[in-house]
Amino acid sequence: MSIFDSVSLAPPDPIFGLDAAFNKDPRIHKVNFLVGVYRDEEGKTPVMQVVRKAEEAILQKEESKTYLPIDGNREFVWQIGKLVFGEEFWEKEHFRMCGVQTLGATGALRLFADFFKQENPNKVWVSSPTWLNHIAIFRRSGYEVEEYFYCEKGFLDFDRLVADLKKLPPKSLVILQPNSHNPTGMDLNESEWKILSQLFLKKQLFPFFDAAYHGFGRDLDKDLFGVRYFAEQGHEMAVAYSCSKNFGLYGERVGALFVLAFSAKFIENIRSQMKVLIRTNYSNPPKHGSFIVSEVLSSKNLKEEWREELEKIRKRMFVLRTNLAAALKICCPKIDFTFIENGVGLFSLFNLQEKQIKKLVDEYGIYLTKDGRMNLTGLNEKNFSYVLRAFSDLSLYE
Repeated sequence: MSIFDSVSLAPPDPIFGLDAAFNKDPRIHKVNFLVGVYRDEEGKTPVMQVVRKAEEAILQKEESKTYLPIDGNREFVWQIGKLVFGEEFWEKEHFRMCGVQTLGATGALRLFADFFKQENPNKVWVSSPTWLNHIAIFRRSGYEVEEYFYCEKGFLDFDRLVADLKKLPPKSLVILQPNSHNPTGMDLNESEWKILSQLFLKKQLFPFFDAAYHGFGRDLDKDLFGVRYFAEQGHEMAVAYSCSKNFGLYGERVGALFVLAFSAKFIENIRSQMKVLIRTNYSNPPKHGSFIVSEVLSSKNLKEEWREELEKIRKRMFVLRTNLAAALKICCPKIDFTFIENGVGLFSLFNLQEKQIKKLVDEYGIYLTKDGRMNLTGLNEKNFSYVLRAFSDLSLYE
C-alpha cells in the first residue's frame, strides 16, 4: 500500500490543458486561440529587440548570480512603481507604498490573497466573466469567491456593474482589471472609472487591480487611468503587475505587487508580513527578468525603443480586430460584432454554445477556451479565410 493511494487525478488546467491537446493535434491547418500570449504574423511569440539589447548590456556588467533580497530587485520595483503610478505621484507618495517583486502578476495575486486573508474577511468579488485563474487562486487561498456583473454577449453593462457593487459590505475585496479585460477585451472609460472611485470610497470597498496587459490597450498612460485615478483620490488599494506581456518575458516570471496605504506607518508592518509569506513560499524571486526590465526602464533610449515596439504590437491587434469584425458582419449581418472592434488587447469573448466550440475543435482544429474566449493574435493572413469559413459554418448564436 502506498501513502499516495488516496491522491486523486486533478483535471487538466482549462487553458494549458487545451494547449497541450492543440500541440498533439496532427492537423496542418489547426489554429491556436488559447493561451494569453502575443503572437506575430508568423504565429511566433518573439523576443523583443529591446530585451535582447538589455540582456547584452546585463551580460557585460553582471558580476554575480547571488540571491536577490526576499522582496526583490529594488531598482526594478522603483522603476515599475514610476511606470504604474506615474513619476510625479510615485516620487511624492512612494513612502506609503509597499512594493515587492513577485513571480509575475499571478504570484502577486496569490501573495496578496494570502496576506489579505490574514487580516480581513474571507470573501472576494471578481467580474463576471473573469480570467478563470482569478477564481482558482482565491479559492486555493481559502476565499469564498463571489461575482459582480461585468459583461454579457460581448457587451459591457456599466449600470448593472454598479448596481452589483453597491450591494457589497464595507471592506470587501474587489478584483478590477484596469485595461484589456480578460476575457472580454471590453474596458471601462475614464468617466466610469471616476464613478467607481466615488462608489468605492463611499462603500469603503478595497480595490485590487490586476494589471496583466499594460500597454496592450490604448497606450501606456490611458491603460492605467483607473489605477492612477484611484490612487490620486486617496484609496487604500493594491496592484498586481505583470511584465510577461508588455516585455515579452513570459517564461521569466517577473512581476510586482504594490500596496498603497493611508499612511507610511503601516508600510513596515505590511512589508514584514509580505517577506514572511515570500520566504516560506519561494524564498527569493528570480533575478534575470527583473534586471532586463530595470535596464530598459532606466535607459532613456531603451525605454523609447520599448514604447515603439509596444506601439507596433497594439497597431497589429487593432488591425486584426477591425478586419475580423468587418468580415464577420458580411458573413453574419444579423449579429452585432461591434464588441470586437470596440475592444482592446488580446481577447474577445464570443457568445458560443459548448457544441459550437466543440465543433470548431473537432472539425476544424480551431481551439478556443470553453467560455468562448479568443486570443485574436492567433489570426494571420495564412489562416484568416480558414477561420472565417469555420465561424460562418457555426450559424453563430442561432
